[in-house]
Amino acid sequence: EQNLAAFRLSSPRLASLLIVFNIMSKLLQVIRFGSAIIILLFLNNPIALARELYLDISINNATENEIAVSYPENLLLEEIKTYKIPIKDNSIYTIVQIENYPTITIQYGTTKFEVFVEGLDKIQCSFEASSPLSTLQFEGDAKAKNEPFLNTQQSNNAPDTIINKGFVFVHLSSHDLKNATTVNNFDEFMQSLSEPATNSNAFINAKARYRYYISLLTYFMANQSKLSTTDIQKITQNTTIFNEIAQPATFDDKWLTMPEYVNFIQTYMYYMYLKGSSTGNSDLAMYEIAAKHLQDETRTWMLCKILLNAKAQKNDELARKKFFSLKQSSPYKQYIKTVENAYGNELSFDPDGAAPNFTLINDAGQEVSLSDYKGRVIYISFWATWCRPCLANFTRTEGIRHQMLDKGVVLINVSLDSNESTWRRTMLRVPMPGINLFASADTLLKLKYDLSRLPSYYIVDKKGNFAYLPEGARNILDEFEKLVNE
Repeated sequence: EQNLAAFRLSSPRLASLLIVFNIMSKLLQVIRFGSAIIILLFLNNPIALARELYLDISINNATENEIAVSYPENLLLEEIKTYKIPIKDNSIYTIVQIENYPTITIQYGTTKFEVFVEGLDKIQCSFEASSPLSTLQFEGDAKAKNEPFLNTQQSNNAPDTIINKGFVFVHLSSHDLKNATTVNNFDEFMQSLSEPATNSNAFINAKARYRYYISLLTYFMANQSKLSTTDIQKITQNTTIFNEIAQPATFDDKWLTMPEYVNFIQTYMYYMYLKGSSTGNSDLAMYEIAAKHLQDETRTWMLCKILLNAKAQKNDELARKKFFSLKQSSPYKQYIKTVENAYGNELSFDPDGAAPNFTLINDAGQEVSLSDYKGRVIYISFWATWCRPCLANFTRTEGIRHQMLDKGVVLINVSLDSNESTWRRTMLRVPMPGINLFASADTLLKLKYDLSRLPSYYIVDKKGNFAYLPEGARNILDEFEKLVNE
C-alpha cells in the first residue's frame, strides 16, 4: 500500500492489478473470520452438532424384519427419535442422523441394548437373533468403548412398572420390584445388589451408578404398604449408602439428557415422600419436595416435569398456583418455555400486571381499598371460616406474621364468608394479625383473584403488581425484607 502511488505513476496497469489483489486479500481475511464465527456458532448449538453415523450390523438367523434405532431428543417431553431400518440378507448397512447424545438404543424384537457412539462415526457389530444381548460382539473402534458398557447392561428386558404420586412418574424395573418383594428384609435386598463396577468412561459410570441407586430405592417403592415412615427412617439412618445418595454431588445437571438420571431424580422424590419429607398427601406434596431438596438446573427441570405431568393428567390447578413464581425465579428459560407451550392460553393469569383493586368493609365497618396501601408490600390471605386449613395456617403462622408486620409488610386477611357474624366470632378465637376485611358474596373478586381453592395467598409489591418469592426460598422473612427494601 505504501508503494501503491509510485506504481500508479510507473505502471498504471500493474497498479490496477495490485489494487484488485489488495481487495481480494482483505475479502479472504473477512471470509476466514466469518467462517470461524460460523464454526463457533455450530459448536455452541447442540442441534447443529447432528452428525452421520454408519451402522453395519449382522444378525445371524434373523427372524425380524427390522431394527429400531433411537435416542432421546427431549426427556422433559419424553420425545424419542426413532429410525426403523429394514433387515436385508440378515444385516443392515445404513447411515442415520443423530444429535449430540453419547448413546443410541438398538431394539431387535423385544430386546433392547444401548451402544456407546460418542466419538465414533461407525458401529460394526453382530449378534444371534435368538439371544441378542448375550451374543453381541463389536468390531473396530466401537469394540474398546462398548465392551465395558455392555457389561453394565442387564439381560432382563421385562417392561418397566410405572408408579406415580403427586404428578411424579417413576419407572421401576420389574426385575427389581420382584426381587424387593420376595426378600425377607432390607439387608437381604442389599446383598442381592451388586455395586457397579467403574471404568475410565464417566458417562458409563454415571449410568451404572444411577441404575444402582434406583434399584436400591425400589425396595421402598415395592414395600410401601408394609413400611411406616419410622421404619424407613430407621433403615436409612443406619445405612451408609443413603448418605451418599443425599449428597449434593449426586445431583449433577450435566446428566439431564440421561434417562437413568432423570428417572433417579423422580424415584428419589418419591422416596423422600415416603420418608416423610412432606406431611400432606395433596398434589402439591411432590412439587414442594422437589423445590426444597433439589438445586439449580435439576430443580427447575423437575418442577417443570411435575407441571407437565399435571397437564397430562388434566389437572391445571398446580400450574396456576406455582408456574408464575417458578418463571420469575428460574434462569433456565428453555424449560419454562416448554411448560408455557404445553399449557398455551390456559396460563392466562398475568404475573406482571397490576393486582386488581378492591374495596371492602373492615371489622370496624369502614371501607378499605387495596390501593390505599400502594407503595408498600402487601400480603393478602383469602380465607373462610369453614376452611380448616385456612384457620390452622393462621394459628401456625401467627409468629411469623407478627415479624412480617415488624418489617413493614401490610397483612390483609379477606374473608369469603356469607355470614358476617360467623366471620366476627371466628376472629375472636383465631389469631389474625393485620387488616381484616369481609368480602361476603363478592363474585367479581373471586374471579379476579382465582379463588377456586382456599386458602389462597397473593403478594403485591410497592408498585401494585403481583410479586412472587423464589421457589424453595429458605427464609421467607428475608425474601419479604428484600421486597420491602426494593
